Amino acid sequence: MVKNYVDVPFEMYYDTKDGIPIEDAIEQLKALNKIIGKQAAIVSSVANASIEKTEIFVNELIEGSWQEKLCIRLFFKSEEDYEKFKNAAGNVEMKDWIKVVLAMGFGAFMFYSIQQMLPKKDEKPQVNIEINNNNGVVSLGKSIELTDEQINKVLEKNSKPNKADKQAALDVMNPAKNGGATKVKMAGYDQLTIPQSDFESLPDEVPNQDGNEREINYSNTDIYIYASDRDKSTVGWAGIVPDLFESRVKFELADEVNPNTLHGQRKVKADIIVHEKYNTAQKEYKPFKVTILKVA
Repeated sequence: MVKNYVDVPFEMYYDTKDGIPIEDAIEQLKALNKIIGKQAAIVSSVANASIEKTEIFVNELIEGSWQEKLCIRLFFKSEEDYEKFKNAAGNVEMKDWIKVVLAMGFGAFMFYSIQQMLPKKDEKPQVNIEINNNNGVVSLGKSIELTDEQINKVLEKNSKPNKADKQAALDVMNPAKNGGATKVKMAGYDQLTIPQSDFESLPDEVPNQDGNEREINYSNTDIYIYASDRDKSTVGWAGIVPDLFESRVKFELADEVNPNTLHGQRKVKADIIVHEKYNTAQKEYKPFKVTILKVA
């Protein structure tokens, strides 16, 4: 293999009327980096192959309307993984295949996150987002001959955004809200366009879906793994975070964490989200789940 990576183009377009504050632009780019990193792991699962790491570069920023042209560089873990991606792409050029699957995942991530943050009074727009834009995601999948199972995997893995995911989605939309945009076109595809009516009522901060629950992020924290499954990310895992609590709770792995690599390890340092629920009897929050975001 001559090179162990592939470069994939990615674009965002906001038809803004006003300038974009520097703080909004910086937070938006950070959010893109987070979301695209998550989608790279999902692309790997669709191809049944491994990506070792992802790097994202800004090629061009165009002012007037706000347009970003990025380069996503995906490094294959081995030559075997490179061949698996080629086989998954079939008759489609591998770079184009990856671009479409990344775009599908990005679109699904944004649509699900936005849907869950719209005010309850806007029930009709919520339904429109789910139906119309999932159709856009599905049509992109059909354009490269993905199976229904592969398309559903992309949708399912993005259907339950956590609080940090939702904040990333808000950060992506802030240039549109604050810049007077009437639409946002994602990844360069018309099928993945969000109109102003679907983002103008978004909150400034992520609302709590349930006042009895909260999420807290911790970095580089010791965790002890008591149960694991080399083939699954959301079942079969459990453990404790000794600096925070000693009671065993369910563990889940983010898409970026390979269960096969982590399986069998007992003590690791990781970036995590601790999910807590308020216990009315004890009048305090108690952990019930930990999401492992990244292993040090």
